[in-house]
Amino acid sequence: MHMRVHLQKWQRIVLITGAVATTAGLLIYRLFYPGTSFLSDYMTAGNFENSYTTSETAINLPTQSIPVRIYTPSQNHIRSTILLVHGVHNDGYNESRLIHFTSTLVHHGYRVVTPDIRDLKQYQIVTGAVDDIEAVARWLANKSKLLKPNEKFGMWGISFAGGLCLSVAAMPDLQDRISSGFSFGGHGDLDSTMHYLMTGNMPEGRLPPHIYGQAVLVRQYASQLVPEDQVAPLRETIYLYLKGEYKKATARSKLSAPESRELLQLIFDRDVKVLGKRLQSKTGNPETGNRLSAVKGPSPKCTVHLLHGSTDNVIPPSELNRLQQWAAAGGTTVYALVSSLINHVELEEDTSFKLIEYLRIIRFWTELLRHT
Repeated sequence: MHMRVHLQKWQRIVLITGAVATTAGLLIYRLFYPGTSFLSDYMTAGNFENSYTTSETAINLPTQSIPVRIYTPSQNHIRSTILLVHGVHNDGYNESRLIHFTSTLVHHGYRVVTPDIRDLKQYQIVTGAVDDIEAVARWLANKSKLLKPNEKFGMWGISFAGGLCLSVAAMPDLQDRISSGFSFGGHGDLDSTMHYLMTGNMPEGRLPPHIYGQAVLVRQYASQLVPEDQVAPLRETIYLYLKGEYKKATARSKLSAPESRELLQLIFDRDVKVLGKRLQSKTGNPETGNRLSAVKGPSPKCTVHLLHGSTDNVIPPSELNRLQQWAAAGGTTVYALVSSLINHVELEEDTSFKLIEYLRIIRFWTELLRHT
């Protein structure tokens, strides 16, 4: 009899231990999956080409055709569909970091649609870029035959496309089709972002701006900075610089007129202080219009996910705060994270291994993927 009671105690211990372990496992699963596996795959830069197929199509508009690439998981089950828009980069949807990001998503079962946005490829943040993103979203929602009737999709944008995608996600006749809106290093107010790039000032203090952002502004506002006959050559030289063709840009600059050559030298010298003052003195405080700034329009209905680097000096982290307040004002759920592990729109390993930072970013990706 004594032996029987002794065994029952051990059985209870085993049961309790098992229950605690199961509860802990479920809690860890709830908090950190699928974010853990996604980030692990993303940061190891694995090759996932065998886990998906790609197809090409185009959306024909009156003035142009927008190339679109569709990544489809090889597995039968597709979790959901994501419209993912590249940032300001001449490679567009062929940009290597975008392809790696996309292939990691597809490896995890998401179908991803990536358009090639002409204006963003040419380093122009203009209303035409929003028009094109909207056209792709409407095509995906209504004409692509990729989705079931009324099926929702994620609306994700990188860098300057982040804010533009949120503007499109909030459009009244599209917002019921969007499952999640995601801005990775994006802007809320383009005017305030441009003001920051000229001055280095943001509500939280000062952060010297990146020369890349200033070069984009010089190219965009060239007509206000140099005589008319210099505008096209200046823009072409800056285009070479932004593409990373520094030797060609330097050679071209030596043939430029004095006004252009002075601006180009400031860019080459990365003199953000003097160049910023020159930009502000010539352009004042540009007003770009409501369509290019999400916070100047209605809030979306979908969950909004905002991720930003704490030292991002292309688009400052203060823009995340603007987007967070704007989205929350509409009553939607907002997941926002400013992280020291992010450098503009790249996730970097921190050699100091800040565990809390990693856990926070895993939690962020877990919620984003679950809501998409």
